[in-house]
Amino acid sequence: TLSQTRNLEESIWLADADQLDHLEKAAARLVQQDPYSSFGHYLLAEMYLKQFKQSPSQLRLLKQASELGQQAIELNPKEDYGYIVSAQVLDLMEYTDNALDILEGDGRLPLQSSWRVDFLRGQLMSGQSSESQILKYFESALKTKNSSPDIIIPYVIATLQNGSSGAPLIEELRAWMKN
Repeated sequence: TLSQTRNLEESIWLADADQLDHLEKAAARLVQQDPYSSFGHYLLAEMYLKQFKQSPSQLRLLKQASELGQQAIELNPKEDYGYIVSAQVLDLMEYTDNALDILEGDGRLPLQSSWRVDFLRGQLMSGQSSESQILKYFESALKTKNSSPDIIIPYVIATLQNGSSGAPLIEELRAWMKN
């Protein structure tokens, strides 16, 4: 069901290392049940990206994620799923500008804005853009229909804890959540 797959997405994004094996099986099962699901391919790719971040020497995980992202694009080029994966793969390879180009759509891609696009754009722009610009992306991600605050807010807070000017952003988040 839709709520189960949405819960799986949140679980993958928020998972600790000890949960990865269980979640990988759940995502793989989703792809096996519906091999034409671009969302299933996206979830399994996200799982491999998460595992790669835990073990960066395992380049096969990055390759698998990239292939699944490409399959998600081929299965449904109008959805953001595969583009999100491709942008993350490029960023992990230190091609952040190319990753941002994917999210911008560059005229050739049919990518529509979504909470995932705005959230990832905010992540990728961290350190490259002004705090106010990054805030706009995170705000847009939070306000988009069907967004996932459980994914977005912990990341923003973790990012703030590493930065020096987090108090204004926390106040902004509180204001956004009230609206």
